[in-house]
Amino acid sequence: HDACRELDPDKSTIIAMPHGNVVVSPVEIEAFKSDFKGEKSFRAELAETFILLSCLHVRITVELRALGDKKQSSYLWKPHADALTYLITAAGRVFSVSTNILSTAEQRGLTDKAKALNASMDKLKTQTSLVAKALQS
Repeated sequence: HDACRELDPDKSTIIAMPHGNVVVSPVEIEAFKSDFKGEKSFRAELAETFILLSCLHVRITVELRALGDKKQSSYLWKPHADALTYLITAAGRVFSVSTNILSTAEQRGLTDKAKALNASMDKLKTQTSLVAKALQS
């Protein structure tokens, strides 16, 4: 979260992580930089949604990599599989909220915001598909 405050919001950025790189979009960077504490507004909800989508994406990336690294172990893979199961459930809740925010953005004619939110949601949906495949094997 703090690392995103220092990124350039005008371009997508690749953040190097111990378990793989993560791409953060300009809109996601801007959401991390925003300060809407205690504010009850659409822009605060939108920023929070981008942050949740991004954080889940990063967390899933880390856990998928760790699961892959430990899958040959007789038991070390289990905590990562459990974490991924929880993250899939959390992603479902975030998708529900995101869909409502997306609908509001579209109703207000905020096409750029809606497009960016769709892109973040698609990125996380791709991750959840990878998790489903990883947990089945």
